[in-house]
Parts: sequence; C-alpha cells; structure tokens
Amino acid sequence: YNTLEKVAFSPDGKHYAYVAEGLGDQGRQIDLICDGKLVDQSHGLARRSSFLQFLPASNDLVYDRETGNGRELIAGSKHWPTTGGLSHITVSPDESHIAYLTGTRDSMTLVVDGKPYNIQDSIVLPNNGSPLTISDDAKHWAVVTKKNDTYCMLVDGVAGPPMDFIMLPSWNT
Repeated sequence: YNTLEKVAFSPDGKHYAYVAEGLGDQGRQIDLICDGKLVDQSHGLARRSSFLQFLPASNDLVYDRETGNGRELIAGSKHWPTTGGLSHITVSPDESHIAYLTGTRDSMTLVVDGKPYNIQDSIVLPNNGSPLTISDDAKHWAVVTKKNDTYCMLVDGVAGPPMDFIMLPSWNT
C-alpha cells in the first residue's frame, strides 16, 4: 500500500480498522482492513471525506463508499444509498438506529434507519456535532429545522408547531 488513513479503534479497544490505498490489477485499489484482514475491496471505497467507525458494541463497522450510482453508507450487513454528500452519521447506543444527512445544500435529506425524510428547511446544527438526538432508550429521535426565522422540531418523523425559538432536544427517560 502507498497510503494508510482513516484509522478507527473499537470502543472496547480490542479491534482496529483502516483504509489502505495501492495499485492492484485494475489500477487504483482501496481496501478496508479490520484486525489485519480484508473486509471490503473496491475501486471506489471512499477515502477522503469518508466515515469509518465501529458500532458501539465493537462488533462491526460503519463506513461509506462510492458505487456506480453515487455513495452508500454501510453498517454491518445493511447498505443505504445516499443522494450526494454524507454527514452527521449518528448511531444509537444500542445500535438499533442509524441516521445521517445526505444530499446537497439545496436539497437535504435526513435518513433514519434507511427511511428518507426530505428536509425543505435547514437543519439546526449544534456546536457539539450531530443535529440528531436519539433518546437513551432508542425509541425516539428528534431534529430541529429552521425556515426563515421559524423553528420546528421533527420528532419521530412528525413535525411539531412552528416556533420563534426552540432549544435542541434532550431526553429524560
């Protein structure tokens, strides 16, 4: 390999993964390596601006890669297509929910467990990272949207009433 990057360590500290690039039989080849073993091999495994992380239980990886039709997010055995950029990937602590933002600046989509929610408004991004909040029991999720000077909280896919001001959600379960 000529390049190694995107190193990730599992939460329990027992596993590691990284993206490696080199030249293969078909030209540029990008491999995903976990614990020294080849996990995914592609001419389009996303390297720059990509995501590589272990799921909370340390048993599997979450990463993105390019396909013939764009990009996809892979979490264990699940594959979800994206519609452009990919950001703010959020995994619930019990791994039952995975959510992310995809699309362009003009057309943003929130995807929760593979189900898209078209966001016509902008999504409020907190200073600490992900705009999506998942409840501790992983039964609910919420995101705050903004259109002009009006805010709205989307909870479990249902929009609440418009408001002049809203705090980012936190859960008491």
